[in-house]
Amino acid sequence: MCRQGKDIVYIPGVGATPGITNAMAKHAANQMDEVEDIQINFAAFRCPAPAPGLLVTFLWEFNPKTETRFYYKNGEYHLVGPLEGLKTVDYKGEIGVQEVCYIPHPETRTIPKSLGVNNVSVHGCFPPQAMNLAKTMLEWGLFDEVPFTYKGVETNTLDMMLELLLRSPRTKETPVWGYGLVVEVFGKKDSKDLKIKLWTEHPPMSEWGGKAAYYKNIAIP
Repeated sequence: MCRQGKDIVYIPGVGATPGITNAMAKHAANQMDEVEDIQINFAAFRCPAPAPGLLVTFLWEFNPKTETRFYYKNGEYHLVGPLEGLKTVDYKGEIGVQEVCYIPHPETRTIPKSLGVNNVSVHGCFPPQAMNLAKTMLEWGLFDEVPFTYKGVETNTLDMMLELLLRSPRTKETPVWGYGLVVEVFGKKDSKDLKIKLWTEHPPMSEWGGKAAYYKNIAIP
């Protein structure tokens, strides 16, 4: 019955973001009479290419042509470019303070419906070397998809970058593996302004299985 009217078929797993972040937002919203703004911040500390599909996702999140990179303000969607909306967030632990930017994520579409909130945003980051990769590709126009012929084969810059990055050992490495989630909810309780900040923490890599410290955060039953 809970899924009826929510456009949900079934839930195969919880996930971190979206997933745990939605539960955090709901928990905070339940403590308020009125919810005005929900700000979701994540730090996905993994290498850019633990699997081919995750590299594709990483590149899509920073591609200038991505059309779902937006925030929800005053009941309207506002499209933004890659690396916009920069701010710093403290994720504590091994991840620490990181610079985040707007990331295209489902919460900006689902939370306005599920919680009836007029302001929702998602900021996120990856490890510094991964963020530098995204910045470099943007600066040098390496997301370009205009076709050209190379050694008799038609291709484009982005496809070539994808293949090169998949072959590079550097895209399979990162010093710290983990996940950080910070959700800030602003609203009112008994006619007074109220802010609730929730965050997740987990043991360091040395105590939580090395690289598994990242994957253990995605909350699959």
